[in-house]
Amino acid sequence: MKATTFGSWLIAATAIVHLVSANFASAQESKAVVKAVGLSVNLPDPDSEYGGSYAMGRPSGIEVMVLAEDAKSFFISVVDEGPEKTTLELSANGKKLKNEQGFSNIGFMSRISDNGRYVVVPVSATQVPTEGATSVKVTGKLILKAGADEKKEKVKFKVSVDEKVKLGPVTTKITTVEESNFGEPATNITFETNQSLDVISSLKFFDEQGKEIEASPAGSSSFGFGDQMTYSRAYQVAGSPKSLNAEVTYFGSTRTVTIPVDLEVNLSLGAK
Repeated sequence: MKATTFGSWLIAATAIVHLVSANFASAQESKAVVKAVGLSVNLPDPDSEYGGSYAMGRPSGIEVMVLAEDAKSFFISVVDEGPEKTTLELSANGKKLKNEQGFSNIGFMSRISDNGRYVVVPVSATQVPTEGATSVKVTGKLILKAGADEKKEKVKFKVSVDEKVKLGPVTTKITTVEESNFGEPATNITFETNQSLDVISSLKFFDEQGKEIEASPAGSSSFGFGDQMTYSRAYQVAGSPKSLNAEVTYFGSTRTVTIPVDLEVNLSLGAK
């Protein structure tokens, strides 16, 4: 196990610092790089009635940002439900740091890169290390869903609200078509569906002559509960097209990747 050293930790301040990586093999097909990429430590404010810290707008506690990267995988999502789910915990001086915030210590703000190569997961505890602690450990396993069996399909559709568009295995409906008023002419198009869009890795747009049109992702969202979920994904496409051809790249299947995490982050305490 390799250690990551952070700069001075100032009491009641948030520290974001430079880090050194540590490598760990995944439990399945490939090797992954796992490292800490951020640290936040906020001592509780005794005058706060709601568990706040001295740092305005921040709860008391500690949070470590953990990055896992694998050039041979395309990560789709963090598995945080079910019997085989991500389980990570923080400890200091050989004792687990308590998490009393009423929900999982794996942050809602987990992020996967656009190319699917890495994921960043916040791991937190409401209890901070006691004075004299020299390090904090992050241990457990990170469970990720990754795409496999890549496929490509082409589709043509009208750029119109309520137009049904089949993006690979997912049937969507265009819910918004809005022209952008900033810079060069562009159109924002939103696709909505009750099927997960995780399996779609990329979408390219072409004009009637087959020339690729400049486009970029413009956000995605999901909302609902259980089986009643709605997913959307938006793109900004150059110009004001009335119809488009698209090439959809998607995964025909998925696999589960288990990445063991065993990081030690050294704290240089500057408080007296």
